[in-house]
This record gives sequence, structure tokens and C-alpha cells, in this order.
Amino acid sequence: MAAEEEGCRRTGVTACVDTLSTQAPGFYPKLGYVEFGRNGGRAEGRPVDRIWFRKEFVRRRLRGAGDGLAARQAPKSSMKDG
Repeated sequence: MAAEEEGCRRTGVTACVDTLSTQAPGFYPKLGYVEFGRNGGRAEGRPVDRIWFRKEFVRRRLRGAGDGLAARQAPKSSMKDG
């Protein structure tokens, strides 16, 4: 993803995205995003959660390989219930 590649080029960048529990909440963890917040609600009479994910990008130097780009999971926040 171009946005993630740009995040790796910059130091200390965190990407944040949100989705609804009725959309694709399993998509972002597969890409290394960590859930850091959830807010319950209702839509058309049904329970729907808004879920926030983040992924922190860091630049690190790998020995003998020039600049190494890596994404690291951000620590879990106390915002998440449970």
C-alpha cells in the first residue's frame, strides 16, 4: 500500500483507520493494525460498533543492508474495553 510505504519512509508515523463492525473488522489486523478503541452504537435498529485501529511505522537500520523499513505494532491502549 502506498500510504504504508510512505509511512515507513518517515520516522515516527502512526496510521489510524476506523471501520464498522458490519464492514471488515478482520481486514486491518491481518495487515498488522492493532485495535485501540471501540464505541458501541446502533444503526437501523441493530447494534454496530465503530472500531479504531492503528499501526506505527519506524525506520531502523539493518546491519549490512542499508536502511531497513519496518512496521511495528503499537501497544494496546486503555481505551479499549475488555
